[in-house]
Amino acid sequence: QNPRARQCFHNIQLGAKMGASVGGCFGLLTGAWIAVTQRNPLVLPVSVIGGAISFGFFLGCGMIIRCEEKDGYVPKAILHDAPPVALRKRSILHLPRMADISPMMRSIRNVE
Repeated sequence: QNPRARQCFHNIQLGAKMGASVGGCFGLLTGAWIAVTQRNPLVLPVSVIGGAISFGFFLGCGMIIRCEEKDGYVPKAILHDAPPVALRKRSILHLPRMADISPMMRSIRNVE
């Protein structure tokens, strides 16, 4: 099996598991509220299972979308041998440099 397909399949499984756990938690909360207010405890497992299935399905579908690769896409770090983001020096205020601002200012002056 292709390693990329295997990784994508594992990502889809992880997304479905995470969605099922979140959906089950929300289903537990809403099901408990409905079970108490309507005095019907049989609503609780239906709510938990329904929430887990629906959230798991949609998060799994979201991970399918993330697995798709754009044609010809190569990350910039591979093209330019740029250091990883964590190792790049950043200013304290994260302000753009003047070299980045000056072309924008020139274009604004030319429009006026």
